[in-house]
Amino acid sequence: MKRLLLIVAVQVLAFWDVWRWYVARAVYSWDQPWGVLALVAAIVFLVASRKPWPQTARSLLLPAVLVLFYAVTYLSFAPLARATVAFTALAVTTSSLRFGKSFHAGLFGLFYLSLPTLPTLQFFGGYPLRVVIAELTAPILRMSGLAARDSLLR
Repeated sequence: MKRLLLIVAVQVLAFWDVWRWYVARAVYSWDQPWGVLALVAAIVFLVASRKPWPQTARSLLLPAVLVLFYAVTYLSFAPLARATVAFTALAVTTSSLRFGKSFHAGLFGLFYLSLPTLPTLQFFGGYPLRVVIAELTAPILRMSGLAARDSLLR
């Protein structure tokens, strides 16, 4: 069991930059405390599961490939994409070591819920989505007799 925990600890250390970014996002984001709660729930789920620890772990080839992919794409990926790769590697590793299978849906779901995707989507998609909605609703407003601009894009 100590060997298994050492593997997870080394992986956590390999993703130190993701953890630094994650803590900064958790402190300065309005909805990230729920993500931290999901991460804590994943850790509690791993520790408190009544299923016995497997005597032999599955192959750790997929987590090794994911860590290598993280290292190769480190400079070209955005922090959220790097965090997604890191959380996937951690989820695959912990699922393999704790439950003896490469994919545990509950564990993956909790890891992905903890990522700060909503503020990122709001930042990148908020304004373009508002423009599209305004363009679609302007003709409907004009049909009902209300004055609406022709186009926001002109």
